[in-house]
Amino acid sequence: MKKNDIVKTVAGRFRILAVEEDHVLAIDCDKKIMPQFFPISFFEKGDVLKELSFPFPSWEDLSLNERKIAQKRYTMIAAAV
Repeated sequence: MKKNDIVKTVAGRFRILAVEEDHVLAIDCDKKIMPQFFPISFFEKGDVLKELSFPFPSWEDLSLNERKIAQKRYTMIAAAV
């Protein structure tokens, strides 16, 4: 499990935002709520979905409008990351 993977657990599908030693910052893809910290054990029995895991486009590949939206959304969650 690594950053940007989608992991399917019994609780749903989660995108991994950051992996630390004993916890993981992830966002619930089904409920679309704010990112939360989970114990790493929460994902131990989960399956990494390869067909949905993909790298994000580079900043240079985004249009001006996409950059504006991304910056606005990042500002909302920056304190958690």
